[in-house]
Amino acid sequence: MRLPDQLPLHLNMERALLGSGSPGSIPLHPPTAKRVLADTASATSFVRAWQAYEPQAEVEWATRRWAHLGQQSVPVRVHIGSWERVAELTGQAATLALARSRFAALLALFPFSPGLPGFQAAAARSHTAWLPMEDADFTRLLSVLTWLYAHPASGLRPRAVPVEGVDTKWIDCHQGLLLRLLKPLGYASLGLSLTDATLRLRFLDPSLAPTPELLDIAVPVNALRLPHGLTVVIAENKETFLALPQAPIGSNAVLVFGAGYSGTQLAQLDWIRAANVLYWGDADADGYAILNALRSHMPVPGAVRSVAMDSGTVEKFLHLSVADPGDPTRHLPHLTEEEENARRLLVTRGNRRLEQERVSLDWALAQDAFAAIWG
Repeated sequence: MRLPDQLPLHLNMERALLGSGSPGSIPLHPPTAKRVLADTASATSFVRAWQAYEPQAEVEWATRRWAHLGQQSVPVRVHIGSWERVAELTGQAATLALARSRFAALLALFPFSPGLPGFQAAAARSHTAWLPMEDADFTRLLSVLTWLYAHPASGLRPRAVPVEGVDTKWIDCHQGLLLRLLKPLGYASLGLSLTDATLRLRFLDPSLAPTPELLDIAVPVNALRLPHGLTVVIAENKETFLALPQAPIGSNAVLVFGAGYSGTQLAQLDWIRAANVLYWGDADADGYAILNALRSHMPVPGAVRSVAMDSGTVEKFLHLSVADPGDPTRHLPHLTEEEENARRLLVTRGNRRLEQERVSLDWALAQDAFAAIWG
């Protein structure tokens, strides 16, 4: 027997914010005739407790006909129709009201963004991070999101973000939340300088190297000055970066280690902005998001071409794919139709990811864009 103060209620905040589903009904496990005969006092207390419950409209009663007891009306289920009602019954009404208010404030930031549905889902999922914030911190969160959205590639150090009360420590503590919220809007990074970034580069064309022995270098990102008109290959996987062969003299090609989402900083370099850029990353949720972000920072997004991230490559090596923990719902407006087809193929096959190392070098080097370099 389940009394009114024993209901197994749980406020699912994410579903409450998204307005999805309802708490449903809860069985009350009324006593059997045998149990009533064995303990009449408990059975009577159970029925009277539910007779006193308000509102009675939530309680479902049923008629039982028992030998020796005759016809009895007993409560069998209670129907909880809304998350507000769950919050009321669990003493969380004020918490839900605050969550709804803050959730509305978050959604009001980007009402016209094509990525709003994904942002809405990410905001609801992240409630455990923003709901416990002090009011001043939540206000800072709104201001920082607005500023980052308007300045996707500022390159500023965290302490230079022009929001009152925001410093390096604040960004460090909240960068995970900021990135989770901005990713559905097509942002692969915060666009800030979060590390003392270095650039790892190989001169595929030996004639471009400062000396014949200096083919592989690592320098501060802004320290290298290279000529315009290069072919720049960006590889996200370090082993691939090291394994790709040298190219012939005259290929005018260099190879850059993209280093994940920080690769969007590359678009700030003049010689990359003026280059023929080829990007090869993992064929997965994050890989396509990095490609999208890189293009979004370039003066001509279409100048960045992907290699081995098409549906043909995905089909050929799909048997080597693994489960993808990334978010496949992000809005990525800078993908080509072919790249979008490949991404959808991975999603429809069960949210798979094809890591770069799973694609053979021979296959990649035979792609037209790479064949133009390596022959």
